[in-house]
Formats: sequence, C-alpha cells, structure tokens
Amino acid sequence: MEEQLYLEIPSEINNLQLPDPELLMYYKNLEKRHLWIDISIDDGILGFTRQIMQWNEDDKGIPVEDRKPIHIYLQNGGGEISYMWLLIDIMEMSKTPIYTVAMNVCASAAALIFMCGKKRFMLKNSTLLIHEGSIATGEQDAQKFFDTSESYKKIIKKMKDFILSKTRIDPKLLNKKRANDWEIDADFCLENGACDVIVSDIDEIL
Repeated sequence: MEEQLYLEIPSEINNLQLPDPELLMYYKNLEKRHLWIDISIDDGILGFTRQIMQWNEDDKGIPVEDRKPIHIYLQNGGGEISYMWLLIDIMEMSKTPIYTVAMNVCASAAALIFMCGKKRFMLKNSTLLIHEGSIATGEQDAQKFFDTSESYKKIIKKMKDFILSKTRIDPKLLNKKRANDWEIDADFCLENGACDVIVSDIDEIL
C-alpha cells in the first residue's frame, strides 16, 4: 500500500513548484502597468499610490509623450473620501499618463477617481454613480453636530466643483440629481465630457 502511494506522488520538480496563478497574474499586470481597483476605497489605496509614484520615478528623464501609460481598471462601490482625494492627488501629479477604465459600476468615490484619468474609457454598459455620500453623526452634542454638518457641506461642495471641472455636466442638473443616487450611463458620460471613449474594441484598453 505504501509503495502504491509513493508511486502516485509526482517525481518531477516542475510538478511540485507550480506558480500561484493569482500571483503570476499580479506580476503580469505590474509589468503592463495595469492596476485593478476592485476593493473598497480605504487604506488599501496606499499600495496603488506607491506604485504610481514608483513608475514616475522609473520614468524620470523620459519625455512624457514617450512614457508607457498606466491603466487603472475600476469596478468599485466607493469608500472613504480622504483616501479618494489621496489617490486623485497622486494621479493629478503623475507625469506618466494615467488612463482610467470603467469596467462596470463606478460608484461615489470611484466615479471621481475615474473622472481623473488623462484618458477615460467606459465599457458600453458601464455606469457611474454620483451622490452626496453619507455621514455618521453618532451621539454628538448639538455644537459638534453643527460643526460636523458644516464640514460635510464643504466636502460636498469640493466634490461638486471637482465633477464640474472634469466634465461638461450642467451645474443645475448636477445640483438636482446628486442629492440621490444618480446613475449615468456611458452615452450620457460621453455627451457630457465625463468620459472620452466608449470601448468598441478590446485592444483599446489592453
């Protein structure tokens, strides 16, 4: 019995050291400068910002037009505003071009990150979701509540101004719609400057 079991164990070393498929794909994506953001926008974003900064350092001395672009693929329900602004700040400072791709639903913070791309691609059935977000007030006394409210009003205005700076969306329409979950499709985004290309050929985003 022991001899039979022994014979079933692969003897070739290649069979014993197969690469982890997920790790292999991760390194292939890094080689192509492809980042997939399909996690909540939180402190995990730090890894993406470090990678963008590293590619910019690698590209020092290379003319911007000759640099290999970075692609950010987004399928995301949003997350924390502070980390959204962190990634947007790094994207806007990046001299190496960053292209964004809306793969499905880009909601809330992910929608603003998408709009930050140097060139912005949307699959034909993908959507952006814009809203004012939510705030947890907890058990606060009246003054703290009012202070929190005033602070959030400034955040909402900052987000609105950013959207208007990156699109041709009518400010009155944005004011009317953003109080609720406003889902906009690829055609609307193209017509109103929220995206640059509706993808018709997969080679456009590879």
